[in-house]
Amino acid sequence: MKRRTFSSANISPRRVSLYSVFLSAAIMISYAESMIPTAAPGMKPGFANIAIMAAMCFSPAAAVCASVGKVFICAALFGSGVSLAMSAAGAFFSLALLLAVRAAKPRIFSWIGISMMSAAAHNAGQLFAAFLLTGSAASFAYAPPLLISSVVCGALSGLVMNAASPVIKKGKSAYYYGR
Repeated sequence: MKRRTFSSANISPRRVSLYSVFLSAAIMISYAESMIPTAAPGMKPGFANIAIMAAMCFSPAAAVCASVGKVFICAALFGSGVSLAMSAAGAFFSLALLLAVRAAKPRIFSWIGISMMSAAAHNAGQLFAAFLLTGSAASFAYAPPLLISSVVCGALSGLVMNAASPVIKKGKSAYYYGR
């Protein structure tokens, strides 16, 4: 039996390039968001989720790579251990929801609904991480403003995905069929 090496694995340069595009977009959007003043500390619009949802249109693996890569790279560049834990928990909850929605048949949710649910799941993950880090249930008092933020910003991200969806579908077709 032939020994598998990295070069013989099922990792094509096209796939690496595609995943890198989604990861780069998520990092750039996340960095831009960090410069936006917000009403509460740590509250960001979450528009980097647009890149994750676009990646999910191609494959769950693309979304996982973009999300996990964003969490670790952003924490290394402009974060801390606490921000890594909070971001990782939020990303895990959000990805779990995106994977569940993607698996649902028939597809009954619009991009706006998916994005709002994903934002709420991300915030739930962050609140859970805050609870684990502090040991205090008082962190859940932050839930109402986070829920309002996730509905508003999730709807905006969903509107962007609605507009970008035809372009993403065309790009997906070109990627898979070499057009």
